[in-house]
Amino acid sequence: MPSSYLHYDIQRKLGQGGMGIVYLAKDTRLHRNVALKFLPPHIAKNEVERQRFEIEARAAAGLSHTNIAQVYAIEEVDDELFIALEYVDGQELKDIIEEGTLSTDDKLEIVSQIASGMYAAHQKGVIHRDIKTRNIMVDTSGSVKIMDFGLARLEGTDPITKTGTTIGTTAYMSPEQLRGRGADVRSDIWSFGVVLYELFSGEMPFRGLHEPAVMYSITEDPPHPLDPEDESVPEYIKTIITRCLAKNPDERYQSVAEILADLKSQHVNTANLNTATASSATMDSSEVHASPSRVSPKTTKYLTAGIAVVSLLIVAFYFLLDGVSSLGEDFPDKRYLAVLPIENIGGNPDMQAICDGLAETFSYRLSELEQYEDFYWVTPASEIRKENVFSASQANRIFGVNLAISASIQTVQDSTRMILELVDADNVRRLSTRQITVHSDDLAMLETNAIRELIKMLEIDIRPKMEQAIFDDVPSDPKAYEFYLKGRASLQKEMNLDDLNEAIDFFEQAVILDPQFALGYAGLGEGYWRQYEVTGDVEFVGLAETALNRANSINDQLAPVQHLYGLVKSGTGDYEESISYFERSLEIDPKFTASYREMANVYNEIGNTARALDTYQQVIELKPDYWEGYKDLGVYHLSNGNFDGAIQNFEEVVEITPNNSIAFSNLGIAYFYKGDNDRAREMFEKSLELDENPLTANNLAGIYFVDEMYSEAAEMYMIVLDEYPNRYDVWGNYAAAVDLNGDSLEARDLYRTAIEKAKKQSEVNPNDPLILADIGAYYSDLNNVSEARNYINRALEINDQNVFIRLRAVSIYEKLNMREMALQWVSAEMIEDIESQPELQNLAEDPAFLALKNQLVNQANN
Repeated sequence: MPSSYLHYDIQRKLGQGGMGIVYLAKDTRLHRNVALKFLPPHIAKNEVERQRFEIEARAAAGLSHTNIAQVYAIEEVDDELFIALEYVDGQELKDIIEEGTLSTDDKLEIVSQIASGMYAAHQKGVIHRDIKTRNIMVDTSGSVKIMDFGLARLEGTDPITKTGTTIGTTAYMSPEQLRGRGADVRSDIWSFGVVLYELFSGEMPFRGLHEPAVMYSITEDPPHPLDPEDESVPEYIKTIITRCLAKNPDERYQSVAEILADLKSQHVNTANLNTATASSATMDSSEVHASPSRVSPKTTKYLTAGIAVVSLLIVAFYFLLDGVSSLGEDFPDKRYLAVLPIENIGGNPDMQAICDGLAETFSYRLSELEQYEDFYWVTPASEIRKENVFSASQANRIFGVNLAISASIQTVQDSTRMILELVDADNVRRLSTRQITVHSDDLAMLETNAIRELIKMLEIDIRPKMEQAIFDDVPSDPKAYEFYLKGRASLQKEMNLDDLNEAIDFFEQAVILDPQFALGYAGLGEGYWRQYEVTGDVEFVGLAETALNRANSINDQLAPVQHLYGLVKSGTGDYEESISYFERSLEIDPKFTASYREMANVYNEIGNTARALDTYQQVIELKPDYWEGYKDLGVYHLSNGNFDGAIQNFEEVVEITPNNSIAFSNLGIAYFYKGDNDRAREMFEKSLELDENPLTANNLAGIYFVDEMYSEAAEMYMIVLDEYPNRYDVWGNYAAAVDLNGDSLEARDLYRTAIEKAKKQSEVNPNDPLILADIGAYYSDLNNVSEARNYINRALEINDQNVFIRLRAVSIYEKLNMREMALQWVSAEMIEDIESQPELQNLAEDPAFLALKNQLVNQANN
């Protein structure tokens, strides 16, 4: 074995099994330990097996959860195929159980973490297929890591007779797996039940002297009874085990969410469910998705955008101060501020970047005062951008501010002039104004003098400590600051590689001109981190950390730098380290609420819900009139199933900002989750009255679809498409609404548009089976038999086990009057869906279907 592969230095062999050999290695690029799993030759050299492996590994790599060992990369050297995995320094759960040192509380904590990891994977459509105590590690800090998610399926399609199978593996298999009928989430739930039984009893529920005997016991015998005298096994755990180990999959838990709910009802400190974390690129991490549990047939087929909780949407040559006019009357005691986008008079393209950058730095510098002033806060510039706020009245309506900073910049020859206005946002009247002029080569001085004047306009007494905090880290080279402002402006754009590369170039030029410019390095680190978020290339993580280390070595008293460290550590799964950086940020600036919010998210992620709740509430205690604290707490309650708590918090947001459309949209989703569709519709409609937001329109379209109000749903999809014209799924939903409303001619044109958009999206990943299946479905609605069959067959070749793809196949073939083909793809778990869809009623009444249904039910019962 060579001592190194690519940038991995082999340290030692960790183990060997049917899926290859595993080595401990050092990743020399990112300076961390990894596990390298080298795949056996029958996979590496077999094109079919290889392709299947890569599809599965990509799916596993998409999982990011504290209780799942991360897949970092798929690598190849000289026909050697291997994957780089997170190295877990700890023990297999099997060995810990055999030591007999775990308390009941320890076991319950392990159970909740395993379930949390399984739930996160199932939400992404990834089934483990080999959950067992040898595949579960407990690291030195007590955290559980499930290994080999998405990879167990690669061990072969015949799990009973495959070479290298051990009794240990067979002992965790569900009856349907042993009968060769495939696996779904309920098979993982069976295996979880076996693990649960073994964890609490130290024994296996199904026993035998040899493998066939174990197999027979699993398929035919009840589980070995637990010791009734053993009081260390709680009764509710016995109940959960019994339900997990039901022979009939329909009698088991149907999702891990149900298990977590039962654990939670017993006050177990379960790991965070993350039941509704947004994955859509159009929504941020505080948004939540849902879909109606039973919708109309066209909705089942095409409605993928779902319902969303929308986040509440942050060397001078000369200096002349003139044009001062202060009204000075009724100045508010509470100062809640928004910095509006700065107007670029004359439209100079180079100056636009300066305007965008200055608006952000004004917001940041003025927010530094929050730690010194009571009843004062500044709306983050990112929130102002997100909501496209350009006026004081908008800022008042959406964010509840009572003051707004309005500014304009104009360049005349070598001079740059800024007009500053402080506006009463409640009454939309100007309170005071300033004019500042500097040489165009010294924009840093423009910012410094503007901030000083803004502080005076806000009637805040500046103290030496405040001065140091606000004006710290001003670059020595004015040109460096100009590059910095342009870099900040580039980061404000949509997250694509061109804009991020542009931002990084600007920050690099800034730090070249001033190597002691800490905020310049911080901007560089943020740019690299965002590149990692876009590309998933771990190389950018190391570059981000290098830039942040340089910023910190220059000035370790900048809260945003510590905050960025925390984001990087959190994003790479180092949660304890991320919390320490967020705490460091708050030591520097106790009111840096962004760090409270992210730290609460981390606590939630690792399952420490009590600390998460305390941290969210701290923001409210610090800023009781600040809308964002209540919004965050509402989303927290919603994601943890406390719908009444979420409604209460969102109503408090509405009280602070009574004309805020998105606050009503949040209320709508809370009522939807609670099961009150009428109130949900009322809230969404109120939201749209205030602002025609496309995400809210999408929410309302989903409600209308459920209620079979297809004309109204179509109107909502038109609003969504005005903002997101390239979302093929929305075009498909729109076509379905129009079709069901009776206009089949227009619907045909819309289906063609959906196909065009879907094909464009599939260029990113031509082997995405769900997109291929959707295209096939659209072609079937156009009665294009050849193309419909072409696309659904391609989807099935890639993944013929995905229930959604199989259901699309049934619908497509039925639509094309090819019933025999449709029946080929029917499986037991699809029966209910088929019988509930009007478009499949003829199929559901066919004697051939009824016979197949009876056969599938009997097989499941046996």
